[in-house]
Amino acid sequence: MRGHLKILGPVIVALLTFSIAAPAHAAPVEKVYAKKCRKCHGSSGTGDGPAAGALDVHPGNFTDCAAMKSRTHEYLVDIISKGGGAVGKSDQMPAHRKKLSPEEIDGLASYVSTHFCAGE
Repeated sequence: MRGHLKILGPVIVALLTFSIAAPAHAAPVEKVYAKKCRKCHGSSGTGDGPAAGALDVHPGNFTDCAAMKSRTHEYLVDIISKGGGAVGKSDQMPAHRKKLSPEEIDGLASYVSTHFCAGE
């Protein structure tokens, strides 16, 4: 029995470490975008979502590749997590830091900066 514990001990520690390092609550970024972003920014990322017409300011256009390349990853994380007002944009862009995990916010920042301008 002791021999088995010597072998299983490191395996159990490795599994627990992996479980802690990879949060189970983080959804795939496409699903997070669909749930939190698509209603304003649209499926195509042009800002033509079903709720866009009700806003005073046109939602960001992720297909404007020159503009997207000028935005840092940190800027995108800030606007997603803290909302538009935190970066001098419209307050109609809500803060998501209480609704999304840091991993989901980081994933969204990467997704919007690359997905819609993939061919550029």
